[in-house]
Amino acid sequence: VFGDHVPGHTDVWQEFMAKRDQMGYSPEAAIAAKKEVLGAQVAAGDTSGLRGAVGTYDQIREYLRRYEEAGVDQVIFVMQAGRNRHEDIMSSLELFAGEVLPEFKERDPAASAAKAERIAPIVEAALARRVDDAPAMPEGYVMRAIPKAMVEAVDSDEGRRFLDTMAEKSAVGDEDGLSDLLG
Repeated sequence: VFGDHVPGHTDVWQEFMAKRDQMGYSPEAAIAAKKEVLGAQVAAGDTSGLRGAVGTYDQIREYLRRYEEAGVDQVIFVMQAGRNRHEDIMSSLELFAGEVLPEFKERDPAASAAKAERIAPIVEAALARRVDDAPAMPEGYVMRAIPKAMVEAVDSDEGRRFLDTMAEKSAVGDEDGLSDLLG
């Protein structure tokens, strides 16, 4: 979006982060500008929401509460972007689960029930419009696994025995037997 990319050489993430600031692009700010519910604080000069879910436990709780109040019942954290180590990502998730999530989890059953009640007439109306006009499958239609279809196509008794033995050994978790069978 912001320039030239040389595969295998360009650090796209670093370029994006640097040029993103220069261009003034912030997805959170764009959403906030369109949605007064989330944008009220931005309009009032509070730009803390532009950092996303980064900060202290209280800052993250406040950030997520604003989404919750706007009716958002699911968020996705993009933690693997950039040069984050797996251990750091897992540590962040554990801290989030222990320190921030409980408040939201506690309210979820009531919020989910209220949402289900609110959308029930909409779902019912949509399902009532649904027409089940899919043609019936032909009598005796079978979809064979490719190896089995290949063995049947060449009418090989040896192939059938091989597949039967492989199925038996797989079913009981006989890894040694499978290794012997496959060579």
